[in-house]
Amino acid sequence: MRWSYDRPVRQSAQEKAKIFRDDGSAFQRWGNLERAEQCYLKALDCEGASKDHQTLYKMAELFLEKKNPRRALEYYILAIYANPDEPLHKQRFLDICGGMRFAHHDTNVEDILLRCLKTPDLDCSNAAPMWLDILLGNPAFAALYVNTKLFEKSFDSVALLQPLFVEGLKKITVHDLAFEDFARRLRQWLLMGLPGTHGLMPADYMRLVEAVASYCYHSGYIIRVTAAEKAKLREISSRLTDRFFAAAFACYDLQGVPSVFEPGSVLATLQTAVHWDGRWRTAPAHTLKAELFFSTRQYKLERTFAGLKPELLVAGCGTGRDAVIAAVRYARGKITVLDTCREDIAYTKAKAREHDVQNIDFKTEGFPILDKRPKAYDIIYVMNALNHQQDPVKLLQSFWHNLKPAGLMKIGLASRIGLQSTWAVHQAIQKFNINDNRESVLNFRDRAWDFLPEEMLQQFTSRSAYYNFSTYRDMFFRPVLNQFTLLQIEKILADLRLRFEGFDLPAGVLRQYAEKFPGDPEMVSLENWHAFEQENPETFAGNYQFWCRKF
Repeated sequence: MRWSYDRPVRQSAQEKAKIFRDDGSAFQRWGNLERAEQCYLKALDCEGASKDHQTLYKMAELFLEKKNPRRALEYYILAIYANPDEPLHKQRFLDICGGMRFAHHDTNVEDILLRCLKTPDLDCSNAAPMWLDILLGNPAFAALYVNTKLFEKSFDSVALLQPLFVEGLKKITVHDLAFEDFARRLRQWLLMGLPGTHGLMPADYMRLVEAVASYCYHSGYIIRVTAAEKAKLREISSRLTDRFFAAAFACYDLQGVPSVFEPGSVLATLQTAVHWDGRWRTAPAHTLKAELFFSTRQYKLERTFAGLKPELLVAGCGTGRDAVIAAVRYARGKITVLDTCREDIAYTKAKAREHDVQNIDFKTEGFPILDKRPKAYDIIYVMNALNHQQDPVKLLQSFWHNLKPAGLMKIGLASRIGLQSTWAVHQAIQKFNINDNRESVLNFRDRAWDFLPEEMLQQFTSRSAYYNFSTYRDMFFRPVLNQFTLLQIEKILADLRLRFEGFDLPAGVLRQYAEKFPGDPEMVSLENWHAFEQENPETFAGNYQFWCRKF
């Protein structure tokens, strides 16, 4: 076969670059990464191809596959600079590089992150570690962050107004107690200074307080409130027609604030947004439809249905995220959502309208309806429906009967190893007979450190569930009844003639597994994963999410 670099044809630089790029893609699919890199470099060398964002993006993916995330980061940045209007590159940058740590300030990384934060509909949830590292690289901000007394006296507030910080508060939740304490002190400072604005220009004060209110809103208002703050809130409650007072009050309770904000502002948008406590914020359509974006195991398994009309079942829709993602990705397919919780159905319908999705059929019947349509579905998602069933294995068998031959199933089951500490906390809650209402839950969260072992609680502070009221309550006050080990799951899948196809896990975890078990390149040995989880009990954060195929 004669490849593009041997072809004596008269073509434009862009056409030549495309040929090299296509050849590189072929080599990459075949696992010849060195030849793929050579082709991509030739594409980038073509005259006029300096803005070839597609090849730059492929180079980033190549270095990611070569387990060189830092080089991948460089090429993601170049791809974004080459085409600033392509949201796909930004989303990939956030998903892959967001969890990286930065000991030294990097101007390019800061610039790209700010561009991402300002881009509508990007999911920036993974960017918290990178965002915080960059902020702390600013000495003025670092001084505010570490000095617990600084908000009690006059200080330079310029660091609080930097766009990176303000925009990040609107889109990012930091899973760190030190940052939560910083956010608490900042919120208190903004409130207690009223009716003044601490010397800030009114527009600057409003910009900052709206960002803080957004952060607190998305946390479900889980941050502790002092007695002094409660007294101040009572004092200003009669002045909420003033937007400055209303914005400060919204840092504690947006629902209690009248609609006094400018249309299109952060708080005006939140007041009309479809967002329930603990629910997802966004599922950008441009990332769901893009073929290049998904290098996860999910995409590799599901891409066989691309362009077809698959039938999917989402059993127990929960927040509706899986259903809406599937509906956008398979616009020609049919998605059936099955759930007995009318609140979850209502939220999923609202999100479907938000994303202009019309190929979802909602059903509120119980799971016995499955028996009516044997071998009906190409893909079945059953993420949380099994956790509280009396006989989860029997229910899983009924799903198997409704799956077409070679069909895919994505299953969510609770991890017994991952939930050991969670169960211990729940037993303490039962012992002290603590109610699960808002006040009781928040009091427990503050005081648990006084009577439970610190090492037990510390392991939860890196979980996202710890920083949202709804998910925190679910984690400790509403425990999962059915818990499994991976060895038990291995036997269940074998009995049901389901072949394990792998987990969707962060790239860092997969690299760690690959280093420990190089003899399992496909990462499908549940025995190995069991040993890995025993050494790293936080791997699955208490919940397995995996793919399997009917055979």
